[in-house]
Amino acid sequence: KTANANKEGGVVNYYWTIPDKKGDFKKISYVKKFEPWDLIVGTGVYVVDIDDQMHNMKKEVDETINKEIIISIITIAVIIILMSLLAIFVMNSVIIKPLNKFQDGLLHFFKYVNKEEKDIKALEITSNDEIGTMASLINDNIIKTKAIYNIDERLGFPIFNRMRWESFRENQRMRLFYEEMKPF
Repeated sequence: KTANANKEGGVVNYYWTIPDKKGDFKKISYVKKFEPWDLIVGTGVYVVDIDDQMHNMKKEVDETINKEIIISIITIAVIIILMSLLAIFVMNSVIIKPLNKFQDGLLHFFKYVNKEEKDIKALEITSNDEIGTMASLINDNIIKTKAIYNIDERLGFPIFNRMRWESFRENQRMRLFYEEMKPF
């Protein structure tokens, strides 16, 4: 009917059996009349086959997408880890090491001031940032403190050693304690 109605042919929907399966299944066919032989030629596909192919294609696409997502997540994780390691390295080089050097220099300065060390070296200034500025100020105070100690020694004023200083401090505490206790 469809092939005879239109010279170009047309689409026909109908139900037909599939070998090795029970029941009738929907089939879509294209049919066209072949005039020289007065035949109708057609070709078709079962809707079930299309559904199976669509399901398989969807499954393949889902698997591909999942693989790409996993690869992307792993790539991003590796990049984040590498960037974190780089940040740690930079922070260590730019912040932590200079601060540790500054801290060591400051501790040596206080040991010198407290007469726990006989000499002190200037702090190494490796940057022009805040740490470098603080190191420069400490170096200025090292020079001033050394000069004061040298003047005191030349003038004959002995600088208290640690034991003398603690003894002096204890005597001062006792004197203040007795002064406060006098009114009682």
